[in-house]
Amino acid sequence: PETAKERHASTPPRQASQASNARLRSERRQLKRRRLILDAVELPTLAEVLRRATRAEEVKKIEKWKNENTNLKKRELCFDVDTIRDRLRSIGLDLYPITLDHSVRDVMVTRQFMSTVYGGGQQCCWASVSEKKRILNNHNFKSFMYLSLDFNCHAPEMPGSPGLYFAPGGDESAPVEETQRLFTRIAKTQQGIMWQYQGQYKVEPSHPLTTQEWGSVHSSIRNNWAAEIYRSTAWGKAIRVRIALRKALGRSCTDVEFQDAYDLNRSYEEITIDEIGQALLCGHEKVAVWTMKCVGYDEDFQRDLVAKVATWTPPPPKKADNNGAKETNRTNVKKEHRDKFIKPEGKSRSTAKVKPENSYLKSQTGKKWKNISTLESELSEKSEDDEDDEATEDEEKEGEPKVIEYGYRPRGTRSRPIIVD
Repeated sequence: PETAKERHASTPPRQASQASNARLRSERRQLKRRRLILDAVELPTLAEVLRRATRAEEVKKIEKWKNENTNLKKRELCFDVDTIRDRLRSIGLDLYPITLDHSVRDVMVTRQFMSTVYGGGQQCCWASVSEKKRILNNHNFKSFMYLSLDFNCHAPEMPGSPGLYFAPGGDESAPVEETQRLFTRIAKTQQGIMWQYQGQYKVEPSHPLTTQEWGSVHSSIRNNWAAEIYRSTAWGKAIRVRIALRKALGRSCTDVEFQDAYDLNRSYEEITIDEIGQALLCGHEKVAVWTMKCVGYDEDFQRDLVAKVATWTPPPPKKADNNGAKETNRTNVKKEHRDKFIKPEGKSRSTAKVKPENSYLKSQTGKKWKNISTLESELSEKSEDDEDDEATEDEEKEGEPKVIEYGYRPRGTRSRPIIVD
C-alpha cells in the first residue's frame, strides 16, 4: 500500500498548499476566544477619599435642615444636593446654636397676626413697618422677611439653618445690607397658613442660576415662576421690561434704555407667560440667587410673640350680604330697569304691549359702563319715552280692533339646533 509520504510526494505543490491552508483554518475555528477579566482592586487616591468623606458629612448636615412640623403638599426640589452644597459651602452648613426650648421655638403664627400686632403687609416678601405702626405697637422692627417654600424651595426651614433665596433679576444680585428678621411658611392649619420665625439672617448675593441649573428644575416650578412673574406688579416687572425691549429693538437693551422703560407708568402685560418661560429657559433672563446665613436668634422676640398669640383673637370675617352673594350697583340697575317693563296692573294683555325683557340692556352688550348714575338717567329717560309712546298709540288705536303684539326675544340655536329634512 501507498504510504502518506508517497502520497504527499505524488501530490502537486498547488494542491498541497490549498490543503494546508484549509487545515489551518479548521484549527483556528476550533480555538474559541476567551474573554480576559482583570481581577484587581482600584485604590482611590487620598484626595478622592477625603472628598467622599467630606461630601457624606455635608449631606448629613443638609438633611438636618428639614422641618418635621411641615404638613404642606410634597414639593419638587429645585436642585440636587451637590448644587446646594457648592453654593452654601462658602457660608457654612452648620446650624446656628439656639438654646430656646422647642415648645417655645416651634410656635408658629399667621400673617394676619403679624400684620395686626407688629405691622407690615400680608402679601409681600419684604414687609416694611411704618414708624407710626412701630410707635403704636411699641417695638423697633423696621421690616420682616417672609419666604414661601413654593417659590423658594431651599429657604431655611429650621430655625438657624442656612438656605437660598431666589428672585427674578439680571446678571448680578443686588446686595442686601441690613440683617433680615426671617419667617418661613411651614404648615397649613384650621387657623390658616402658619409661619415660623427662623432667626436673624444675613443675605449675601451669589452668582445667578446657569441655563443648565434652571433647565434641571422641575417643569411645574418653572411654570409657576413664569406665571407669577406675569401676574406680579413689581416683583417681575424688570423681566417683562427687558423682554419687551428685546422684542422692539431686536437686541439687548442698555441700562439707560431699561431705566427709561421701567420708569414709565406701564405694566407690560402684553408679554405672555410662554415668552417669560422661554426667556428664562434659553438664558436671556436669569434668576438671581442670594445665600442666607443665620447670624443670630432673638429669643425675647419669640417669647413675646408666643405670649401675644396666646391671647390674640382674630377679627371676625366680613359678612356677605344677600346670603353670601354681594349685589353690585350694576345688578341693582338691571333689576330696576327690568321692573319698569312689567305690565301695569289694571291693563289687559290686549292693550298693553309686551316689551322684550332687558331689551335696552341687551343692546348695550359689549359697551363699557363707566358711570352708573349716567346709566340710571338713560334708563329713566328711555322708560318715560316708552310710556309716552304707549299712551299715544293707545289713543290712536282706540277705535280700531285690538291686536295682540308680542315682543321678539332672540335666542341662539346652539342648544336647539335646526333640523333640516
